[in-house]
Amino acid sequence: MKVSLDWLKDFADITLPREEIASILTDTGLEVEKNRNRRPY
Repeated sequence: MKVSLDWLKDFADITLPREEIASILTDTGLEVEKNRNRRPY
């Protein structure tokens, strides 16, 4: 299942860096296939 960080932020107050969120999700047994920023800055 693909889930965007913006979608997760709709349900939780997330202030951690994207890499740390991916690490936490992986540690809980969820697979993080890609970790990329799709927004151009």
